[in-house]
Amino acid sequence: MEDDMKEAVTDKTKQLCNFYDGVEDNETKIAQALKHSLTFAYGPTWQVVVSSSRELCCLPIADEGTHADFTVAKLRVVVYRHSGTSLDRQLDSAQFGKRVAFVLASICLLLYAFLALNSPEVIERCKGSAVGTGDNIPVDGVLLPEGCTAEDVKRANDHAWWKTAAILGMSAFTMLASVIRMYSKSLGPKVKRA
Repeated sequence: MEDDMKEAVTDKTKQLCNFYDGVEDNETKIAQALKHSLTFAYGPTWQVVVSSSRELCCLPIADEGTHADFTVAKLRVVVYRHSGTSLDRQLDSAQFGKRVAFVLASICLLLYAFLALNSPEVIERCKGSAVGTGDNIPVDGVLLPEGCTAEDVKRANDHAWWKTAAILGMSAFTMLASVIRMYSKSLGPKVKRA
C-alpha cells in the first residue's frame, strides 16, 4: 500500500477509534466504517479486519502492495485488497459486454417493431419488383407497380432492408450476449479456483 494511502487509512482508523471509544462491539463498527470509507475513496474491493486480539490466523492472500497491518489503541487492523481483484475486473467487463449486447438487441427489437407497425400503405403496395401488365412504364428495365413512382419503390425496398437488418441485429446481439454469459459462467469459477 502506498505511504500516503497508508497514512490516510491510519488517520481514519484513529478517528474511528476515538469516535467509537467505549461503545459496545466497537471492533465491528470500526471495521464497517473503515470499509465504507475505503470503498468510497478507493473502490469496492477492500477488506478490513479489526480485532482486539493481536493474533489473527489465516489471513488471506492479498495483492502485492495492497496490504496494511497496523495497531491502533489496542486494536489490530488489517486492510487488504483481495487477490481476485484482477479477475473481478475482467468479469465486470464481461458483465458490461453482456448488458451492452442486450441493450443493442432491445434497440433492434424496438426498431423492428416501429418499422413493422408503422409502415404506410404506399410502402406495402410498392415493395419488391413488379410484374407489369401492359400500361406500366419501365424504369431502368423494371416495371413499376401500379400507382408507384421510382422513389416509392426505393423507399419501400429500403424499409424492407431496415426491417431485415433490425431482426438480424437483434438475433446477433442476443447470441453475443448468450456467448458472453456462458463464458463468464463457465470460465470464471474455474479461474478463481486455480
